[in-house]
Amino acid sequence: MNDTKIIKALKGGSFSSTAVVCMPNEELRVRKEISRTRDREYGLVRWQSQIRRLQQLNKIIPEHCPRILELGVLSDRFYYDIPYYPNSLDVFGYLSKVGAEESANVFGKVTDLIDQYSGITYGTVKGSLSVFIAEEICQRLVHARQCVTDDSSLGFLSTYERLYVLNRIASISKTVNWAVSKSRSMVMNESLTHGNLTLENMLYVESEQKVVLIDPYSETYCESVLGDYSQLMQSSVSFYEAIVLLGEAGVEDVLTSDPTIINEGVAFFGDLLTDKLSKLSPEGSFVLNVFHAAQFIRMFPFKVANQPKLAIYFLLHGLKILEESRINA
Repeated sequence: MNDTKIIKALKGGSFSSTAVVCMPNEELRVRKEISRTRDREYGLVRWQSQIRRLQQLNKIIPEHCPRILELGVLSDRFYYDIPYYPNSLDVFGYLSKVGAEESANVFGKVTDLIDQYSGITYGTVKGSLSVFIAEEICQRLVHARQCVTDDSSLGFLSTYERLYVLNRIASISKTVNWAVSKSRSMVMNESLTHGNLTLENMLYVESEQKVVLIDPYSETYCESVLGDYSQLMQSSVSFYEAIVLLGEAGVEDVLTSDPTIINEGVAFFGDLLTDKLSKLSPEGSFVLNVFHAAQFIRMFPFKVANQPKLAIYFLLHGLKILEESRINA
């Protein structure tokens, strides 16, 4: 293990680190490490779920999901290894440099993969969405309110901005309670999902015209394919990766959550996605919008530690989507 060399660091999650490593036999791998002791709820638990979900997806679509090569312990960290795809870009990076035709091609490949793995159905579950909302929205808003009230790391907020965010959190409570009540009686069609299907969590191997799924997450409370579609919306309609790429300096006003991003390939992917999802029933649209909002609200604990300005920006964006979901229900 001491002979393993780090070749280059890759973008990792909020609590994990990812790198290309060279093994003693010169084999290149991607290694994802996580702390055994710090932030176990948001770090280690998610890391563990990735392993199981990678194995499930690899069994169904082996050419489009890497297999786990090795797990191990390095001092105070755990790691797992997957194959390295040398001639690939994440799908966000690929779409950022191409136009509509190439974007449409990738869109078809992605939706085909979704159709394949979501064909593994779990049946129906009444009320599972209400549990998801209570945990991934309600509890995250409690955490956010405490941070905005007390956290010195949010010192960049003016008194007006702090009060505005607190008032927005308070005012959304009726909508959240309404959403929980509405979803208690809803019967959800549950199936296998990727669980974290943003554009940066897929690779595109252009020479093989192939999409490879990486960094999945086992959705704990409500396993609906609409959750995966909402994460694609997060990327291509709300432009999550494009905003993160600009960094905190790119957010001129944390209270304005309407992104103005010009990215033809990503935007066209979003247009195709919006058109596809426009055919959902009113109930399906409600579920989709709740998931879409939750993607931005639930990330607050991950973002606030390292990118607090973006944490506030995305939180407010999620609240806006949630508010609109009630208006349009």
